[in-house]
Amino acid sequence: MPLFFRSILGFLILLLICYFFSTNRKNINWSNVLKCFGLFFFLATLMTHVSLIERIIMHVSLAVEALQAATLEGTKFVFGYIGGGNTPFDIPEHRKDNNFIIAFQAFPIIIVVGAITMLFFYWRIIPVLVRAISPFFGKSMGIGGALGIVSTAKIFFGHLETGLFVKPYLRLFSQSELLILMTLGFSTTSVVVMPVYSSLIIKYVPNAMPIFIMTNIVTIPLVIGLCKMLEPCEHNTAGTLETPYNFTGSFDAISRGTRDGLSIFINIIAMLIVIAALITLCNKSLSLIPLTQTLSLQYLLGYLFKPIAWFMGIPWHETHQAGQLLATKTVLNEIFAYMDFAKIGGNLSPKTQIILASALSSFANFASIGVIISGFSTICPEKKKLIAKMGFQAFLIGVIATCVSGALLGILLK
Repeated sequence: MPLFFRSILGFLILLLICYFFSTNRKNINWSNVLKCFGLFFFLATLMTHVSLIERIIMHVSLAVEALQAATLEGTKFVFGYIGGGNTPFDIPEHRKDNNFIIAFQAFPIIIVVGAITMLFFYWRIIPVLVRAISPFFGKSMGIGGALGIVSTAKIFFGHLETGLFVKPYLRLFSQSELLILMTLGFSTTSVVVMPVYSSLIIKYVPNAMPIFIMTNIVTIPLVIGLCKMLEPCEHNTAGTLETPYNFTGSFDAISRGTRDGLSIFINIIAMLIVIAALITLCNKSLSLIPLTQTLSLQYLLGYLFKPIAWFMGIPWHETHQAGQLLATKTVLNEIFAYMDFAKIGGNLSPKTQIILASALSSFANFASIGVIISGFSTICPEKKKLIAKMGFQAFLIGVIATCVSGALLGILLK
């Protein structure tokens, strides 16, 4: 079956599942749902086939890559050769590929992007962008002003920052709006970590940054449409952009952003150490089972994701490897998945590489369930029970939505 028809079939199956599990099928506003899905396809086509839009996205990605190169100069200055500088000794030719130290060469950009983001916030650049774009999302998808702000901010920010922008309105959110808020947290990523993903798979997908940006944008209307099917609601919460930060000046903004970025940097490193240790223990336990095939958690879960990978448009002979990457991203996190991508990417076709580059770029993993539930419960304690109740549901939609976005971009990108 051709890639296009497989992806469309997978999308229709997803819609049937959402319809079947809807809490109130009779009240589904099909007009708004179809607007969301129409915007999903329209934005994807616009960004992949209109040269002006493509150039804008390319310039944005080049700016982020330039930032990455500038950060590398900083890591060289501070960490020397372990930060990417010249080594004071000769490295054998067969070991030069292992000279990349992720903690000191890839992750520090999180700190730099955090600082620049807060500076742009203080200079009013980000608030102006959010206020300019959010009415488009609100009117085109039939959502309220508060959710329109969240949807726009999600292009740039991570899990919890978007909720802070509309914190005073969260207690007024309907169950449907809360589900959308949480699912957007799972199904998208943040510009802070995009350069990290890019640096890991640059050997196979050199133009990954535009793919990550496109995925973030197109996934937003898809998620809203799916959530409106699962939790129909006519209530739309109005709202305006709230400023969660009060800075005394540019250097105060840079200082706050640096602290926030450092916190994320340390948390990611700590989480990777713990998860890597736990998975190693699990795989060592599985290896004790006397079988001809050495078992691992990723290998087993790869079979679960094989049919999903096939519906995404990936050739059947590549579905197990693709399924393992999707499983790694879901069970562990996307950074582990991209690290594995860097090891096996040469075995995958160019089209599969593009699909996976997109589909892996989200926070939809088990660890994020706890982060999002605890984070949003802290921001809005009035909705604590409801947030906890919908956590796993939002996670599942987030996993599937990113796969669907990857499939569509795989069709449209050359």
